[in-house]
Amino acid sequence: MKKALILLCIMLVALCVSSQNISTFKGKVHKLDSEKVVFVKNLATDEGEEIKVQEDGTFSFSTSIDQPEFDAAFVIGYFIFKVYVEPNRNYIVNMDLSVESDESRYNVLGDNLAENVFLKEYNQNFAKTYQLLDPLQMYDNFKDYNSSVSKLRSIEEGYLAQIDNPRFVREMKNRIKKNTLYYNYVFAFNWLKKNGEIVNDPDFDKYLLSEEWTGFGSEDFSDINTVLNYYIIFNMPEVDLLDIMKTMKKCLPNQDVLNQESTNVMGNILENRGKGDIGKMMKYYREICNDGKEIERIATVCSMTKNLEIGALAPDFEMKDIDGNTLHLSDLKGKALFIDVWATWCGPCKLEITHFKKIADHYKEDERIRFISISIDENSNAWKKLLLKEKPEWAQYIVDGGNESALCKKYQISSIPRFMFFDKDGKIVSTRAPYPSDDDVLEYINSHL
Repeated sequence: MKKALILLCIMLVALCVSSQNISTFKGKVHKLDSEKVVFVKNLATDEGEEIKVQEDGTFSFSTSIDQPEFDAAFVIGYFIFKVYVEPNRNYIVNMDLSVESDESRYNVLGDNLAENVFLKEYNQNFAKTYQLLDPLQMYDNFKDYNSSVSKLRSIEEGYLAQIDNPRFVREMKNRIKKNTLYYNYVFAFNWLKKNGEIVNDPDFDKYLLSEEWTGFGSEDFSDINTVLNYYIIFNMPEVDLLDIMKTMKKCLPNQDVLNQESTNVMGNILENRGKGDIGKMMKYYREICNDGKEIERIATVCSMTKNLEIGALAPDFEMKDIDGNTLHLSDLKGKALFIDVWATWCGPCKLEITHFKKIADHYKEDERIRFISISIDENSNAWKKLLLKEKPEWAQYIVDGGNESALCKKYQISSIPRFMFFDKDGKIVSTRAPYPSDDDVLEYINSHL
């Protein structure tokens, strides 16, 4: 009897704790067509749950929130509306889909109002790195460049100071700090891109010795590596890769960070290629990195890249269509091939799909080229559901094994989206083709047909 009472007490306590973690959401989606609405607690780790929406666009649901989530979001087709949520709270979320790709048309009312007003402003301005970098490139010296970044940072910190939520403030201050790290680090690569030489600016040299810069560690750089890789590797195709490495050697604050970042960039360079001699790159990498295990790993990857050189026959692999029919890449010879490697859980992939559709439509009547998308989803059901929902008009395939698939291994794909271009004979034109959203993508494709 005593044991039964104890067990009952434990169950009641657990039930009480669980009920305290339930948060409720209601609101309306304007101009919703046929897309499903998915609530994601954490964009980095959660696949999300589909929300039932009424014919008039209204919705209401409850879900467990175990801790404050800074990267929760409503995902609707290619729209991602980010929200901040806490356990045992009530939220009203209104979203407007009437303007394509405009993710600013939403508001979050109810609890955590101040936090969500700030988060929206922050994500639309200071955290939108690709958008902010364009105006920053106008500055030719670090003094003016840093002054502009500092003003933007001060605005964000001013808004943040008005919020009475210590944990939220602490986390967002850390994010602002890391964005500042990103912007200031990128100055060195802007300089390299403009002047064709390693950065030589006395104010920047002084900043590299500052307490803020020397206080950054490996973890700080890890958190911004995705955007760093995009800018340093993909946005500077005309810059010699060896100069990129020399710029890193000058800027990075300590040997641990240099080991990590040089290895990271080497891996991406070998994966995506670019202008420069890979042999010289490898030699210099051995000089600046003292992590023997990573050097050995990168050397192995380097030897594998010979199979991915321009003009080489594209390595073959197996894939399946939505009905389970199997075919090989080699079966598609006869036409040039533009490939999108993606997954349903990848936000940047979804953003590119709209642009991919446009170029696929542009070449719809062109018999010289075909467009296909290949998913690396491990959950094929999620892939099938999305295809049945969105009904894309170009060919769709999936590979077994996800990140460990033959596709990913043979083409050294460690991040997506990835776009590849092969000629009609199945030979490699590029294993890192321009993104569909790039302004010159049509010119690029035409030049290889």
